[in-house]
Amino acid sequence: MASRQSSLKPRFNDIDLTNIFRLEMSVSQSRRLMSSQPTIDNDCEMSGYTEAARPFHVGAGKNAVLLVHGFMGSPYGLREFGEHLASRGFRVYAPLLPGHGTSKEDMIRTGRADWIREAEAGLKMLQEEAPEHLFVSGHSMGGTLTLYLGATHPEVDALAPICGPLYLTDWRLRFLLPIFKPFFKYSPLGEEPPDILDRRVLEDPVVKESRRRYDRPAIPCVTELLTLIHETREKLSEVRQPILVIQARKDGVVPPGNAEHIFQHVASTEKRILWLENSAHAATMDFEKQTLFKEAAEFFHSLTIDRRRSMT
Repeated sequence: MASRQSSLKPRFNDIDLTNIFRLEMSVSQSRRLMSSQPTIDNDCEMSGYTEAARPFHVGAGKNAVLLVHGFMGSPYGLREFGEHLASRGFRVYAPLLPGHGTSKEDMIRTGRADWIREAEAGLKMLQEEAPEHLFVSGHSMGGTLTLYLGATHPEVDALAPICGPLYLTDWRLRFLLPIFKPFFKYSPLGEEPPDILDRRVLEDPVVKESRRRYDRPAIPCVTELLTLIHETREKLSEVRQPILVIQARKDGVVPPGNAEHIFQHVASTEKRILWLENSAHAATMDFEKQTLFKEAAEFFHSLTIDRRRSMT
């Protein structure tokens, strides 16, 4: 699918704080963490929050997919996607990035190096299972990490970033973030609802609990996220794998023009954009999630067939 030329020139130093602070609020957590992760107050077991946030490993196919969640999110928001891929014959692993799935007090002690390290550990774990093909997909910051892994791990066979930011546009960053950083650990801005069109998702107890625990994002982590975005943007020309860029047209967090920017700057020869016309940022839980799941699975599956034919 051809990409239309964006009419907006990216302004890489700007960002909508009130939105980016909730990149993943609508797709976050509930159930129990792995024992290596910190736990918090006594209502964990009752709410089921940490159980839903834990990593998951499903499927037993010959081909593998790494799924990476986003900023202040958890594998919970990718669970249905992972189960769909498993039903299509893929083995799927979704790690829990450090500082996520517990509380903002845990998250403030982490940064991009920790998030990259955990994503790479998940990749290595799947590689050790010796799949015939290895694919990566991720949502929001997880989409940025998907592109980062594609640039730094050429052995990955294909990528499918979902609403992944390579730039963010809003004049408030240059004025507000420098003011906040010396005085606040967490954003003083008021809470906004998650960016999702299917408002029924907001009644999910897991989503409610996530919003309570991550009600104010850690300012240092926002800075780390912006640095990760910048570093990944600089590596786009190193991405050579087949790529399906998935973008919600009504995304209020990540400007939809990001899809065109990715399309134009990766070195991939096999590339296309999937536009979700009736979805917002939390696309893996929004109205067109089944379209997203189906298209991504078919994209990965088509590559396994093509490779088999080329070997015969």
